[in-house]
Formats: sequence, C-alpha cells, structure tokens
Amino acid sequence: MQPIVGFGEILWDMLPSGKQAGGAPFNFTFHSYQLGWPAIMVSRVGNDALGKELAKKCQELGLNPEFLQEDLIHPTGTVAVQLDPLGQAEYEIKADVAWDHLEWNDSLKNLAGNCAAVCFGTLCQRHSVTRNTLKKFLEYCPKNAIKVFDINLRQNFYSREILEESLYKASWVKVNEQELETLTDLL
Repeated sequence: MQPIVGFGEILWDMLPSGKQAGGAPFNFTFHSYQLGWPAIMVSRVGNDALGKELAKKCQELGLNPEFLQEDLIHPTGTVAVQLDPLGQAEYEIKADVAWDHLEWNDSLKNLAGNCAAVCFGTLCQRHSVTRNTLKKFLEYCPKNAIKVFDINLRQNFYSREILEESLYKASWVKVNEQELETLTDLL
C-alpha cells in the first residue's frame, strides 16, 4: 500500500496544561495511521531536546521518524496556545524554526513519487525554503495522488499567491467558515 504523507510543521503546542505534539500535517498523519494507512510525516526538527522528544513521540505513536530532518541551526517549532474566554484557541507561532527550513533531497523525491496522498497547508509555506521543497514534492507526486490542502490560516503566515498556488495544486481542500471568509475576501 502506498503511503499517505503529512508535509510541513511538526511542533510542540505549549498549552496551559503542558506541551502536546501538534501541527496540522502531524495530526493528519497520525489519524491516517490510526485508520490503518502507512503514514509518513515529513518535517524538520531542531537538534535540541524538544526535537529529540518529538522524534521519540512519533515512534511511540507508531510513526516512523525517518523523514524528520534534523536542523543544526534552527530550533524545534513551538506554539504558545491560550484559550480566550469563549474557549477559542489563540496561537503565537514561533518564527524561523526548523520546519521553515525543510530541505529537498533524493529521499523526499522517492517518497513523493510513491505516495497515495499528501496533506499540506499554508503555514509550512511561510518561508521560501520549505515552500520550494513543497513545490518540488507536489511536482513529483503521481498524477493520481490525492493532494489535500488544509488551509489552516494562522496569524499572517499566508498570502494571496500562496493560497492561489495551493488551491490550484490541490485535489481536496479543508477549510472552516472563518477561513472561507478570509479566502473569499482575498481572492
């Protein structure tokens, strides 16, 4: 069976109750695995305690950390999460972290050419390095691979150009009401 790939951010959500592994592509990958699919997370973590802990967490959850690149310069991604009085999450996403610098290589080229589906969003495209790696990954995917675009708008880490390109490449789009309003206004 061909793998399903989550491409982009893997990070620690720093919740009031403690840290939790997160990132929309990570969640997609984990749930695909729970449903019985061979699922692979493609991301990048720092060469730090948080990165090693994320790789270990992936293994504990049954996900192979083979495609978690290790960054010697940039730290593992974190997001400070607070809940407003209505219970809505507010995010403060740390910039210039490891998953912003996901590098293209032959292993990713081979994985892309063999995947059944890939899920990606806008957040991983906030930096040109990962955005360009994603573009190449999508180019090498089989024509019949399902490309799921989880819009997942966060802070100001998106643009009209990124949205248009991603929508054009997507087979399926996941969007909530608030994101749909923003999308309608931008396009």
